[in-house]
Amino acid sequence: MTDTQKTSVPVEWPAPPCQAACPVNTDARRYVALIAQERYKEALDVIMATNPLPSVIGRICAHPCESACRRAGVDEPIAICHLKRFVTDKLGYSDGEIIVAPTAKTQGKSIGIIGAGPSGLTAAGDLARLGYDVTIYEKHPKPGGMLRYGILDYRLPPDILDSDINNILALGIELKSGVGIGSDIDFQEITGEHDAVIIAVGLSVGRSIPLPGVDLDGVESCIPILEAINEGKPVDLGERIIVIGGGNVAVDTARSIRRLGDKKVTMVCLEARDEMPAHDWEIEDALEEGVEIHCSWGPDKIVGEKGRVTGLEFKEATCVFDDKGRFNPQFNESNRNIIPADTVVLAVGQGSDLSFLKDSGVKLTERGLLEFDRQTMRTSEPTVFATGEVVTGPGAAINAIAGGHRAAAATDAHFGGETPVFQRELAPVDELPSWIASQMWETPRRWMPRTPEADRLKDFAEVELGYSENDALREAQRCLSCTAGARVDNDKCAACLTCVRVCPYGVPEIRGDKAYMDPTTCQSCGFCASECPADAISVKMPDEHLLELQTGLDASEAGWSPSGGDATVGFICQFGHTWGADTTFDATAELPGNVRVGRVLWPARLAPVDILRAFQDGADKVFLTLCAGNYCHYKSGNGLAERRVDYVRTLLDGIGIGGDRLVTYEINQETSLAEIIKEQL
Repeated sequence: MTDTQKTSVPVEWPAPPCQAACPVNTDARRYVALIAQERYKEALDVIMATNPLPSVIGRICAHPCESACRRAGVDEPIAICHLKRFVTDKLGYSDGEIIVAPTAKTQGKSIGIIGAGPSGLTAAGDLARLGYDVTIYEKHPKPGGMLRYGILDYRLPPDILDSDINNILALGIELKSGVGIGSDIDFQEITGEHDAVIIAVGLSVGRSIPLPGVDLDGVESCIPILEAINEGKPVDLGERIIVIGGGNVAVDTARSIRRLGDKKVTMVCLEARDEMPAHDWEIEDALEEGVEIHCSWGPDKIVGEKGRVTGLEFKEATCVFDDKGRFNPQFNESNRNIIPADTVVLAVGQGSDLSFLKDSGVKLTERGLLEFDRQTMRTSEPTVFATGEVVTGPGAAINAIAGGHRAAAATDAHFGGETPVFQRELAPVDELPSWIASQMWETPRRWMPRTPEADRLKDFAEVELGYSENDALREAQRCLSCTAGARVDNDKCAACLTCVRVCPYGVPEIRGDKAYMDPTTCQSCGFCASECPADAISVKMPDEHLLELQTGLDASEAGWSPSGGDATVGFICQFGHTWGADTTFDATAELPGNVRVGRVLWPARLAPVDILRAFQDGADKVFLTLCAGNYCHYKSGNGLAERRVDYVRTLLDGIGIGGDRLVTYEINQETSLAEIIKEQL
């Protein structure tokens, strides 16, 4: 027998693609499963294990996890980001509740962090939990960096940002805001006060471009405009505004200016529509809000009269990148146009102000960037570290959080004289095979409620309004639970072929003299585990996430005496229990005195002994809910579940209890779980 045949479970099972794609490896599969079971506090714990800004990231994340989601092979990706936000909103975490306590300063070391953006805040939180005394220096009046001063309220309300930040600061971190390094305090003074310093200043300076007319009055940088709008300061840009740039900051700038009144806002960018670096959903929002976007046009000069902007002359860009993917724009000089404008806003990139490092010993490159070792997170000074966009360039907030974790780990390792150990890269499972995808019901993604387009420009109120609980539950239940499926214990497996016969997806195969379950194709239904006569198969998902099946009928153990009717136990299908009225999810909140229920991910997963145990513990009746028609999460689920029920009924008849005491109910969009429970009285 070969080594491959000796074991049916690889040493390293592939990771869920959502988790592998996340810059901080958040276990999205797990928290989505917990949401599906209404275990919201546990879901938040999973999120916050890697993400200290859950309310923020649940609103603004670029969600690479969704781009990797294998559910897209069936219909649409799981709305992982929206579900993250749902949890924080549902638990009131986004409302400012402090859920952490100060940590003890046990290390005897002090860390100074320059910059209170997502990367600096993350590093501060990690180091505080490790027992370091942490102080953050922030030049703005309030913390948050570009989260506060670059992202407007319609995407990220300031009270939501405050809630996340306050839970980090509550660890015992000192914040010194309104402190400019180099103006209010010297960098050398900071390094003298602390045992180590982390530079996390981000990209808060807008870049200019060598364009004729760039010095005219009316040419502005996007960063000061966004900061002024966020701070409630007056912004006078005239009636016709052109934004040069095609990235997310350019889109945010254009959308923000549209909310300043009835202004004509036009974006001009070199890239074609499918090349624009801004996220597609951001671009669509801008178009919905009346922003005009001219793609494949390059600014040639800013025109003006008497020292004041009057318009922008641009020319057709025939391509932006050369054959090797390098930025090398080419133009059709004969195709030109001029757009009139009162103001031209440059949104073509950002940089960092590192002037405070002059004469500090921290070296800069010829391009004015930090000299930086990505393996140690160190600058040229051994006790000065760096993180965030100041060293990575522009990117998503979740990437900045990942950098903050790395900087904290590197700083901690430095004091221990060790090599830093960073988050390992995960190998994702392969794409969902088409023959598996074809066996799934199409269940489209739940729509996110949004402010109507006609009302968005009236103010800076949040556009996305958040999932209802029912929508969140249904969306979470669309998850395929990738790589959380069946595993075989080779010491027990007898290669009896039972799993091969019963699997609705044809996953099991015999390798040598043992069964093998391919994690690429297994859909975590668990039917094989409940059928295996040798009890040789376990399923990862219920082991980690499924509440234990406890009927609680034995009065000596549970202290429960049935009242009001026959003692009844119900096994409710996890995937079907939210069908029906919008309030079905709380139908079990106040059960009749004679009814106990247990949630199962799929009734067909119940082994006969699970159902018989309810009768053994004193139940007079047992009911199961099954998804009607095409609603079952598993395409052949109804037939398998009904077969299991029929078998148990024959056993009940054989032992004199009576198979009619085992009842099934079909659940669909017209069925109320509450009504089913009332029938048990």
